[in-house]
Amino acid sequence: MALDPKARDVTINYDGGYCNMTRGLAEFMFGTDFAPLAVAPTPETVSVKAHSRVRVIGQPSTSVAAHTYTYDKYPTSTSELAEGGQPVMVNIGEDSDWTVRVGGPLYAFVDFLDQKVKLDAVFVTSQRGTKYGPVGVNQN
Repeated sequence: MALDPKARDVTINYDGGYCNMTRGLAEFMFGTDFAPLAVAPTPETVSVKAHSRVRVIGQPSTSVAAHTYTYDKYPTSTSELAEGGQPVMVNIGEDSDWTVRVGGPLYAFVDFLDQKVKLDAVFVTSQRGTKYGPVGVNQN
């Protein structure tokens, strides 16, 4: 039994959230090259308080001085057994509704679509029935 590669799920992270859809829908909306969808990391600074550490139980403790360090934080999505996010309907043409799971605020997803989608007009309907759109290249 062969699997259709276009039917596999793909998760796209963006500033403020993530969306999960089939690869075929993602290629239709954004093109086959997903490189322009990449999000630059944001620097995250962590402060560590001074504390003592015991390496082996029963041995004397050593002091660790207070310090800070910085790392690059990339957007992430949830990783659970249950699917995360809320299902929304994305309309990309006449009689063409697709379900996309969106994590994070819906306005961030609509902003992401408005900036990155390669179609003329995309409409989004939330789980509660709120309609967004049209968004797309000719709407900017």
